[in-house]
Amino acid sequence: MKKKITDIFSLEGMYIVITGAAGLLGRKHAEAIAAFGGTPILLDIVQNDLSDLSKELNKNYSINSTYFVVDITDEYQVKRNADLLIKKYGKLDGLVNNAANNPKVEDNSNKNFSRLENFPLEFWNKDIAVGLTGAFLCSKHYGYNISKNPKGGSIANISSD
Repeated sequence: MKKKITDIFSLEGMYIVITGAAGLLGRKHAEAIAAFGGTPILLDIVQNDLSDLSKELNKNYSINSTYFVVDITDEYQVKRNADLLIKKYGKLDGLVNNAANNPKVEDNSNKNFSRLENFPLEFWNKDIAVGLTGAFLCSKHYGYNISKNPKGGSIANISSD
């Protein structure tokens, strides 16, 4: 008997946190999780986009996704949200570390910010805070809860570079 791909990769009953969920890739990760029966838990710092995405997923996939505005560079916010999710769902099954800082560089000085010597240290520090520190904090707190799941779980780290 041939199994369907949806059965092989079923995420039925699984709760999966996605950082940077309001972005282009985050949206696609959420759609994939929902399409295979999982519940995407959407995190970002942009509330309106999260609300719209959650409503769209719930309508299109008949699921009950939720969203939270969380600054993943703030350990207190991450830990507080991880604790809240465990109270709400009783477990976490996965984490997609997807958040990235994609600043729009608009400057009238005609400097080419794609060249290293022109790239401002302020942008570098923000990229490190989101891409590395944020992924570390999320892995630390959500990952701890995933490790307590008797069925195990996964963490996927997405790099935008």
